[in-house]
Amino acid sequence: MLDELTELIQAAGGRTLGLFSSMRAAQLAAEELRSRIPEFPILLQGRRRSAN
Repeated sequence: MLDELTELIQAAGGRTLGLFSSMRAAQLAAEELRSRIPEFPILLQGRRRSAN
């Protein structure tokens, strides 16, 4: 599933909303996607964006 989501995010230029059935699944996906596509900010609902 993350392979397809990675491709969609890249094709959309980052403008993508992922819906997950649990917060844990969203957290795991966000962590993995951040390492796969660092050129796009991966935001997670309920989390503050870190200041870099």
